[in-house]
Amino acid sequence: MARALLIETSEAHAECLPAQVAALAQAGHTAEVLVHPALQPRLAGLGLEAEVLPLVGRGPRILRDLRTVGRILLRARAVDGPVVFNTLAGAIPRLTIPLLTGGGPVLAIEHDVGRLATSRSRRYLVRRLDGLLVLADRLVAPARAATGATVTAFPPAWFPPVPQVPKPAGEVWLAVVGAIDVERRDYGRLLAALSHGCPANLRIHLMGRPTGSAGHAMAEALRKIPGVVLHEGFLPEERVHGILAACDGLLPLVEGRERYVRHAVSGAFNLAQAHALPLVVGQHLDIGPEVDDRCVTPHQDEDLGALLHRLAATPRVLTAARDDLRRDPRWSFATLQEQYLAALGLSSRRTAASYRAPSWDGRQPQWA
Repeated sequence: MARALLIETSEAHAECLPAQVAALAQAGHTAEVLVHPALQPRLAGLGLEAEVLPLVGRGPRILRDLRTVGRILLRARAVDGPVVFNTLAGAIPRLTIPLLTGGGPVLAIEHDVGRLATSRSRRYLVRRLDGLLVLADRLVAPARAATGATVTAFPPAWFPPVPQVPKPAGEVWLAVVGAIDVERRDYGRLLAALSHGCPANLRIHLMGRPTGSAGHAMAEALRKIPGVVLHEGFLPEERVHGILAACDGLLPLVEGRERYVRHAVSGAFNLAQAHALPLVVGQHLDIGPEVDDRCVTPHQDEDLGALLHRLAATPRVLTAARDDLRRDPRWSFATLQEQYLAALGLSSRRTAASYRAPSWDGRQPQWA
């Protein structure tokens, strides 16, 4: 069994690490995780241990970066399995990847394949890799066309089960994840949908802080609507996933956001997949089967507001959609794991000692 090294040098993308650790652990492999200091508390809230890289602290940044590169090189030489950069962005991957020679395979996750077409340095890095991971099937073809690399889709859609937040009987819960950023998500569409009132049994959980003056103004406007719940301040990861586990669906609010359609993946998509939540959208997205087949869309004569009222009145629509998602093998942990381990060149053989099948009962799978 192999020992892999997973590396995240930015303050983002922590949500992509638990699925990788679980995919390795469930097949009997192990993982060492090196992260930016800002990510350690978030991962600790999910029970995932990670070593902090010396990216912050005293002294010039160039010295901290060089110490970080040295730490990664030492750890890479100590493992006998693949090295996976959780993102290609930033100075550390650019400095480190060309130096990783003679060991196990080196791979990286590209979070925005549009950058592969526009950045020569990004394409150079990809040529030094043994494989590239992207976050959805629809991104494989453009990434391969831009780089000629071996590209595998890996949706990091798994999180360790946490206790579900109690939900009052009869209520229907929908969530909006991510910062309240009017450039990234169409909160104006949600505000218009609720302009004539929110159904009494509907709760819409906004799971992010407002950013910028427009984001704060939007948060204040939404706060005035009964049924909209703003979760202000820092939310521990266990709390976030506890709320999502209790939800009936997720509002991605990415209609008309071309970046999500063409080049990248909204974190809402993978969180919805991880929790078997249907995506409630105001119009057909036409993104690809991995998104479109998980959407609940308005009828021909409905807008988003009418759809929300219908779902609040007939929550069995969302219940049936969740049941279908849980049964569909395309969204299973086993499928995710097989894709990931194949990209890393590792065995996916499962034994009674090393693998416990995922379930939705709040107990499995475990880290080891």
